[in-house]
Amino acid sequence: MSRALGFVVDPANPRYAGKLDKQAIAATLATAVGHWGSGAEYLFETIRHLEACGIRDRNLWQLQALVAEEIGRADAG
Repeated sequence: MSRALGFVVDPANPRYAGKLDKQAIAATLATAVGHWGSGAEYLFETIRHLEACGIRDRNLWQLQALVAEEIGRADAG
């Protein structure tokens, strides 16, 4: 038996950010940390598991590259 964790977005919630550009999303994921870990790690694990299933999502890979750039800038600063 496999287990999975999913997150649901409620667009009616006042904290819902709506549509953000990829750079804003990457900046948030690069620094966000919650109960289940970091946003960057969650994105990486999502991509890794999709790849293991033979699914390659170019938009997630682009976002991953932007997150890596954001983390690199933070580490250099």
